[in-house]
Amino acid sequence: MARKNREQPEMPLAPAAKPKDKMPKIYAQAEEKSEICAFLSHLYVQLYQNFA
Repeated sequence: MARKNREQPEMPLAPAAKPKDKMPKIYAQAEEKSEICAFLSHLYVQLYQNFA
């Protein structure tokens, strides 16, 4: 196990990403997934009604 060099300060944490940079992409991905799920759910209902 490597010994920690006590003279060297620890690396600071990376600056947090600005919410305005990340949020639109996250929302777009969530909206796309939601639309896909709604479409698949619609297909499932159609198949169920056809075979029931």
